[in-house]
Amino acid sequence: MIRRGATLACVLLAASCGGGTRDVVPETHDVRAGDPAARANGKQDAYAFVARRPMGSVALSSEHGLGLEIASGAVAHLADSMDACATGLARSGKLVDGAVRVSASVAPGGAVTVARVTVAPGDAVAANALLCVLAPLKMITFAPGDANADRALAIDATWGPPAFAR
Repeated sequence: MIRRGATLACVLLAASCGGGTRDVVPETHDVRAGDPAARANGKQDAYAFVARRPMGSVALSSEHGLGLEIASGAVAHLADSMDACATGLARSGKLVDGAVRVSASVAPGGAVTVARVTVAPGDAVAANALLCVLAPLKMITFAPGDANADRALAIDATWGPPAFAR
C-alpha cells in the first residue's frame, strides 16, 4: 500500500511540473551592471547596461562624462528605436542577423558624433546597421555640456529576425 501511494505521489509530482519548452520570443527587459563591490574586486560585468528587446539588444560597453543614468537612458531609447526599425524590416523580409559596435563622442552642444563603427560582414548587415542603429543614434541629443569636457559612449548592438520566423 505504501509503495502504491509513493508511486502515485511521484506521478502527480511529475504531472504538475511544467514542460521543457522555451518561449520563442526573448524576454524584454533592461539589465543593469553588477554590484559595486564586485567591480571594486576586479569582477566587472562586460556591459554597464543592456537593453533587450524582442528583435535584438543594445549594450552600453562604456560611457565617459555622461553618467550611467543618462547613458543608460540613451541606450534604452536607442533599443526602442532599433526594435521598431527591425520589426519593419522583418515585415518586408529585409532583416538579417547582425551586429555592430559603435564608439561615439558627444559634442558640447549635445549632438552625437560617431567616431568608429565596426559592422559584422555583409551588405545587408551594414544596411540594417545604418538604418536601425546609426541613424537613430545620430538622432539622440544630450544636454549641452562644458566645451572642455570629454563625453562619449560605446555600444554593441545585435539584432535579427525572431526565432519563429527563421
